Amino acid sequence: MLKTKLIALCAMFTLIPFAPAGAKDKPKPPSKPAPKPAPKQEAKIEGVITAVSTSPATITVSDSAGRTVTLNVASGTDIEGGNAASLVVGARVEAKYDLTSLTATKIELEGRDDDDDDEAEIKGTVTAVSSSPSMVSITSGGRTVTLNLSAATRFERGTAANLVVGSVVEAEYHPTTLNALKIKFEDGPRQQVAEVKGTVTAVSGAQVTIANGDRSVTLNVTPATQFENGAAANLVVGAAVEARFDAATLNALRIQFKTQASAVGQILSADAATGQFVVRMTAPGGATTDLTLTTSAATRVKVGGAELSAADLPLLVGAVARVEYNTVTRAVQSVTVEAVATLVAEGQVTAVETVGRTLTVQTAGGPVTVVVPAGAEIRLREARASLDKVVVGDFVRVLYVPGAARNLALRIDVATPKPQSFMGSVVAVDAAAGTLTVLDRRGQVIVTVDAKTDLRINGKRATLAQLASTLTTSRSVKISGKYVARGTQNLATELRVTAQSNNRGRGRGGDD
Repeated sequence: MLKTKLIALCAMFTLIPFAPAGAKDKPKPPSKPAPKPAPKQEAKIEGVITAVSTSPATITVSDSAGRTVTLNVASGTDIEGGNAASLVVGARVEAKYDLTSLTATKIELEGRDDDDDDEAEIKGTVTAVSSSPSMVSITSGGRTVTLNLSAATRFERGTAANLVVGSVVEAEYHPTTLNALKIKFEDGPRQQVAEVKGTVTAVSGAQVTIANGDRSVTLNVTPATQFENGAAANLVVGAAVEARFDAATLNALRIQFKTQASAVGQILSADAATGQFVVRMTAPGGATTDLTLTTSAATRVKVGGAELSAADLPLLVGAVARVEYNTVTRAVQSVTVEAVATLVAEGQVTAVETVGRTLTVQTAGGPVTVVVPAGAEIRLREARASLDKVVVGDFVRVLYVPGAARNLALRIDVATPKPQSFMGSVVAVDAAAGTLTVLDRRGQVIVTVDAKTDLRINGKRATLAQLASTLTTSRSVKISGKYVARGTQNLATELRVTAQSNNRGRGRGGDD
């Protein structure tokens, strides 16, 4: 037995080859591949979305058995029958999701015909519309239903903008969530569209009153009202607008803002320093609205055909005027007082006050004192003049607006007295004072020379300073002319000087 085992052992050693020294090890067999991850465990739920979150993007779905699952909506989530915007509260969905991560792999939005028991209908008239939150109330036979509007709400024969009070619609909605699924506009009574152009006289809540003359209309501003050149926030008293509206419901369809407007009212106040100008407008019913505007030196003022200045506006307080202004800047372009009664005062000036700007005229019926605005037109010697050029003793014709507190002069025409002639020699010239002393057969007369005096030396136009120089270089200077007596002054209208020089016997004249 022992011999047999030895023989077998020797045989084994004989069969095993011995590797020579330095030989490489035999390579190991390849390792087994890693086990595959366990497949995802997928679940499914069918029900109604009861909550939606955008950060993170999740939806909560509740089924008929009361089970509620909140799922993650990823970029790879397959949404059938809509998109991410269609995932709103009340939408019926069938969702497949990973049980571990609760990430939705597929969400299928179910059609309205899948379950008629989950929908209700109402056909009636829109009685209220809200934009925040977005809701609409529909009334039919004394029953009113208020529905939620969302991106998933479908519209037929119109859009959400057409949802206005008075619209006739048929709505399908979820009876539990009251989410509107579909709204179809019906062919109700034909809409009667009217227009009004005018000025906003009142704004109260969602209503605006627009007046034009004796006509005044109060309109409803709804979410469907369209605006041009502005927005609802620009609906303020004084804004000039043109509105189209439904004559039956008085719902404003479109309101267009105008940059230029006019208003007629009584001038309440005018501050020449600050430019603040307040006009009171009166509506046909007697309600009043005060419009505050701003005037400037560029504001044109016209009273009874006469042009005044913006500085004269305080004198017009109490008058009824038409005001043209910019509705954006509230700047007044013009103020026109048209319906004014005017009177005429003719006589001799007995007092002139340039600081207080008053003028007193003695007429056949007695004295008349007028306030002379800075813009009043004063005509003297066929040219415009300032109040300080009118002197006591002048005969004037004054066109004025009578008032209980003051009379407002619009135009003053100063009569030019009959000119007087003279001929003689020059005694003295005062170029600084603008006077010239002449000696004629009646004695000495001092005349005043101004820019309107036609002065010529030897036929050439000249100045008073040139005449003074001619006196020193000429051996003979003769003068003739005309003047008008006004107050204490003799205003020279025409002067003709003939001068003979000391050297050649020729005069020295002025330039052409």
